[in-house]
Amino acid sequence: MTRKRFIKLCMANGMQRNAANEQAKSVSMFGSYELMYQEIEESLPRLHTGTEIERVVMATMAAVRAFWESLVPALADICEGISNIFGNAAANLRGTSASYDDSKLKMAVDWIQMSNDDFYRLYGFNFNPHNYPGLYEAARTVVYGE
Repeated sequence: MTRKRFIKLCMANGMQRNAANEQAKSVSMFGSYELMYQEIEESLPRLHTGTEIERVVMATMAAVRAFWESLVPALADICEGISNIFGNAAANLRGTSASYDDSKLKMAVDWIQMSNDDFYRLYGFNFNPHNYPGLYEAARTVVYGE
């Protein structure tokens, strides 16, 4: 083992660089850096044990969970406000009945007649009439008279 590797191993296990350099000077007492490292390895401070890492991970997860739980009510309020602003258009889009009200049919017609970017600018959300059974076909009939 080289002196450099010995020092790096000591530092990786928590020994300060200056202390590792000082320790390396006493190589003659052990005969080689490898034998010296084997001799002192058990006495080296350990930076991270499994229980320390587990404790940090669990604390981090608890903090993330607490943050998320505090964020959810605010997001719900924001979504409700947006829904009220747009007259519940998003809620109306979720219906799956074969007969569609005029607003869904109008959106499907607009979707066919304009680009996705223009549709998003107008309505504020992405839309795909293929997700509603029969809506695309009804809109095509209105647009193309088929």
